[in-house]
Amino acid sequence: MHEVNNLPSLELGTEWLDCALLVREAIAYDQKIDGLDHGMIEKFVGRYGFNTEEDCVWFDMKEKKLFGTSQYRHGPAGKDHHFLDSVGKFLSGPWGREMVDKKVGPDKSKELGSRLYKSNSESVYSFNDSTPQMMDKDILVICGGPSVDDVSWEKIHYDRIFTCNEYYLNQKVVSSKIDLVAVTNLVDLGPSSEFSSYVTKDNVQVYFELERGEQDLQYDDMYDFAKRNPEISHYYQTRYSSAIGIGPRLVVLAMLMGAKNVYVVGLDGRNDDESSGDLMHAFNGDKPVPSWYRMFGSRFQDRHFVLFWEYIYSLQDKLGCRVFNLGENMDYNISGPLTREWFKWNEKIKASLI
Repeated sequence: MHEVNNLPSLELGTEWLDCALLVREAIAYDQKIDGLDHGMIEKFVGRYGFNTEEDCVWFDMKEKKLFGTSQYRHGPAGKDHHFLDSVGKFLSGPWGREMVDKKVGPDKSKELGSRLYKSNSESVYSFNDSTPQMMDKDILVICGGPSVDDVSWEKIHYDRIFTCNEYYLNQKVVSSKIDLVAVTNLVDLGPSSEFSSYVTKDNVQVYFELERGEQDLQYDDMYDFAKRNPEISHYYQTRYSSAIGIGPRLVVLAMLMGAKNVYVVGLDGRNDDESSGDLMHAFNGDKPVPSWYRMFGSRFQDRHFVLFWEYIYSLQDKLGCRVFNLGENMDYNISGPLTREWFKWNEKIKASLI
């Protein structure tokens, strides 16, 4: 753990992306907000629960809707969840060590099941002698958004690169030294696939999310890959879990692995002018608009980014790590207005990118 950042605390009433912070550490904001009835807070807490040590509640001032950190994976939140479980229950519950035993125990995968792993209240992840050292490193996280092509991230000083899924389809990314790739069940892992060709050739450490879906086939592909490539195969699970994609979870993983600074590019979000088969994407735009965006729209996404950055802000202080959004000056970067104010670039970033 690095030195604590001693960041200013988020005050009640703080506004991010037209959402206001209403409750933190069991203290409620006492000023009037249009459309807010404080009885709504009682109903929200009654529905989702509230842990005074960790939870907060926000109010979407456009849609007049409450949301907060107690919206978990299994519960009334449904797709609108932000975490798998509470801090106190994650590791001992179904998403922590139990998930490790269930999905990558020795009876499932000799290669993954023999891995040592680190665990805490926020994550579980495996490692071996091939895993690069992450402690005190500057880690660049490359997600799939268009700022990967529009921002000169290669000018930033970094020690490690994390990326995800179909990174090999972007020439600028694949020509860089990739250290770790996180992969979901959307990627072809077959022995003759492009993914397998690149990660084996470049000795990229492959990290599988343990929550891969409900079908055995989605895990069989992972087991087969690990059997063929035992030295580069790993698994992880973060307590943080949200509909907005693997990129945010990769930022969290980099922090929990001990990064000193995390620079993220391509974490831009979905936009209304996208259409299926023509996404704003640095890797592969020939995909459908995500179902959650079609069903719930842009404000759903805004709320999820608010909770993501609130979580990152609290982790920064606990871990002594700083996170910077390199795409924040792009018009299409949903988090830009928030991160420009609360996650300000340091002088080295400004000198490199401005």
